[in-house]
Amino acid sequence: IYDKGGGECSAEQLAGWLDYSSTRNGTYLTRFYAAKHFGLINASRGVINVTDRARAILAPVMPEDSVNAKAEAFLNIPLFAKVYEQFKGKSLPPEVGLKNLFHGTYKVPSHRATQALRMFRNSATQAGFFSINSDRLISPAGTTHSERKSIVVSKDEAQPQSGKQVRVGGG
Repeated sequence: IYDKGGGECSAEQLAGWLDYSSTRNGTYLTRFYAAKHFGLINASRGVINVTDRARAILAPVMPEDSVNAKAEAFLNIPLFAKVYEQFKGKSLPPEVGLKNLFHGTYKVPSHRATQALRMFRNSATQAGFFSINSDRLISPAGTTHSERKSIVVSKDEAQPQSGKQVRVGGG
């Protein structure tokens, strides 16, 4: 969208650029909604726009802009923000423990827990949260609490809401 459309396009253009046969393709929809959930695109009235966050990643003005924007995108996913608040700086539980946490505490359906864990780990890695240690969530170098005001999650938001399912994946 940024390179080919100057920051905006239609859904049909995007599907074509990504080599999908239609805007109803499941993989296309998954990618579209993931970008939307991470806060990288907006869609309104048939037009998809790149957000300021995506611009900061793709064309940073200052070196820290990209680092901060990636961290913001990661923490824009409610499940990821909650896990970060619970474990920031601490060792994460082993895989089975994280799956149990996702399902039992954050109400991710059990059949989606493996996918949610994979997405969590991949996203944390891309955002730089595992750059110091692969089993501890640590803010990426270049981000500070004063620079990250928009990604700090309040204690109320970090607490799981009983019975409420955290959405994972496209849709």
